[in-house]
Amino acid sequence: MTDIRTTPIMILLDYSKCGKNGEPEVVHVDQENDYKKIFLAKDFETFVKGLKNEEEFDLD
Repeated sequence: MTDIRTTPIMILLDYSKCGKNGEPEVVHVDQENDYKKIFLAKDFETFVKGLKNEEEFDLD
């Protein structure tokens, strides 16, 4: 299993649906799974508001 604490991940603003003047979605591109795009949030504000402190998770 991949350790997300030490493995680089790619999180991007995706303009493919909204164009250059729209509000981009936030996506994760899984480099280890044929660059599959995984939806994270409808916009950057929603993404930031949904962030949690790592102490809220049991990572052990």
